[in-house]
Amino acid sequence: MSSATSNSPPTSHTTEFVAVESGVSTPATTVSNSSSYASTRPLTIGANGVHVKVQVPSYQDGWLASQLLREGFESSYNKARRGSNDGTRPALPRSDSSDETETPVGSTLPNGAEPAHVSLTAAFLGFAARKANEEPDAPIIDCVKALWTFFHSEYLTVSKSNSVDIHSVAMNAAAFDEESRTTLLCDYFTAYVTLEKQGKSPLLPTPKLLNLARNGKAGIFALFGGQGTNEVYFNELQVLFNTYRPLVEPLIVIATKTLQAHVEQATLEGFSSFYLPGLNVHAWLTGAQPLPSVGYLGSIPVSLPLIGLTQLVQFLVSLRASGLTPREFRARFQGATGHSQGIVSAVVVATSDSLETFESNVIKGLGLLFHIGKRGQEAFPAFSIEPAVIGDAMTGGEGVPTPMLAVSGLDEKALNKYINATNSHLDEVDQVGISLYNGTHRYVVTGQPRALCGLVTSLRAVRADPDANQGRVPFSLRKPNFTMRFLPVNLPFHSPYLRGVSDRIASEYYSGVDLWSPEELAIEVRDTFDGSDLRAHKEEGVLRSILRQIFDRPVHWIKATNVDPSVTHCVDFGTGGLSGIGGLTAYNLQGRGVRVIIASGMHRETAELYDLHKVQSEERWSDAFRPRLVKTE
Repeated sequence: MSSATSNSPPTSHTTEFVAVESGVSTPATTVSNSSSYASTRPLTIGANGVHVKVQVPSYQDGWLASQLLREGFESSYNKARRGSNDGTRPALPRSDSSDETETPVGSTLPNGAEPAHVSLTAAFLGFAARKANEEPDAPIIDCVKALWTFFHSEYLTVSKSNSVDIHSVAMNAAAFDEESRTTLLCDYFTAYVTLEKQGKSPLLPTPKLLNLARNGKAGIFALFGGQGTNEVYFNELQVLFNTYRPLVEPLIVIATKTLQAHVEQATLEGFSSFYLPGLNVHAWLTGAQPLPSVGYLGSIPVSLPLIGLTQLVQFLVSLRASGLTPREFRARFQGATGHSQGIVSAVVVATSDSLETFESNVIKGLGLLFHIGKRGQEAFPAFSIEPAVIGDAMTGGEGVPTPMLAVSGLDEKALNKYINATNSHLDEVDQVGISLYNGTHRYVVTGQPRALCGLVTSLRAVRADPDANQGRVPFSLRKPNFTMRFLPVNLPFHSPYLRGVSDRIASEYYSGVDLWSPEELAIEVRDTFDGSDLRAHKEEGVLRSILRQIFDRPVHWIKATNVDPSVTHCVDFGTGGLSGIGGLTAYNLQGRGVRVIIASGMHRETAELYDLHKVQSEERWSDAFRPRLVKTE
């Protein structure tokens, strides 16, 4: 193609996307006198049978740079189709007009765009951005800027006053499969970060919910989960890294260095057996080192800090994708809390008002979680159980015995009756008891695994057969329906078994130091024991309060999430996605007009937090079913 250019470029017109009151991004044209970035001209790119005309700079150096970028881009995809690439990028979906199309049908994208065209444009945008990072020459950067503007105007702008966010497009299940949406978002945010480094990044649009919160028309409360996702959390971190790598990699690199330093110190303290494969999280995520076993990743000394890291990476993604600063994003929330270890993440976000302080607080939080996992495991060493006992629990559907047994569907009075009966056969040091009150008829009992197996045997005897029909049995004589399962957690948190560990950690690692003062908490952080505000814990201090909440005190989740009536939405930052703490909280808050948004994980509901136009709400039963006067004739 010819590289001819105009001898006298016209006045430059560049586009910025400005966040406005309604949360809608509107194109605002500004005039630049710079001759380095003049008007644009079309350039056709193609790969895998898909062709798109994009807009690139028309001035000579910019046009030449764009052509070279196209040549490199198309060459890389030709290699991918021949199977000689490095495996980091899948082949593009074909156009809908192809007989070999892999694009799902029935998609509805802005301006009737084809998914294959969106993917191709984003791929070229990401390719150009990565090249600009390698060679930050002005013509290449101008090309990235022009492609960014084209992508927004072509695929994210419906009209001058009506735009959509990138997540609403990417999470369109009819248009993109999981792999395609991951690549699309990564390309988009690669370009964003590249332009940001050059001081040329347009403002990202602010979601409508966050704008409503700023104006007092919505109330938002942040949630962080606990140890229930030990076996799968790393998958969530991997997806976050693959999808938002340009946004989160700097934090993960710093977190990895922090954790590796703690491992070195722990080795000197005699804890090397806890960390034999190390904690090189960044190398695991990039594939530079093989991922350790699920058993290792799920161990308490490892999973505690890494679950915390996953939560805080998700929070960072939501913050950065919202177009707000950390101070602005935090100000949209009325408060926060965390189930068990999640209280640490809640404190981290409540004390961070910039990316720098967020990074500093993440380092503090990961260090604290590392010490909690290490010293907690020391206080309750690994246990062994007879194969026959394990086999019985597996056959009964409760899973491999651990020190924590979840019981759902049985009321507290009845459960305590059988707990007391079990304890009558045990020494005082081996007693079992409820340590997590997760909701009505939702409890977790902690104790020695063998003792909990004895409790399971007692409860099985009174539980209704799930296949039995009790319709003809008088209600007072019916057997209760409930479920039991052992949690994949090898420490009896929130119980007397770990009493004394909190004081040891405080004296050994934080003598005379409080990681965070109550005055640093810019928003309410709710205590998981009694629902009190940690800002009022001036005598005990934030650090000791956190330690005692995790080690010594039961969790009363209903109290912790008994949010103010002005709260309309809770946002669950993980871990666990649709199976995390958000679902439990939504169940507990039914009828109170509080909607729970699951930001954690990559699923269709993820886009709800970022929507620029629509805010979904829940019905408040006190309003919906209150007595009303009815006009009669």
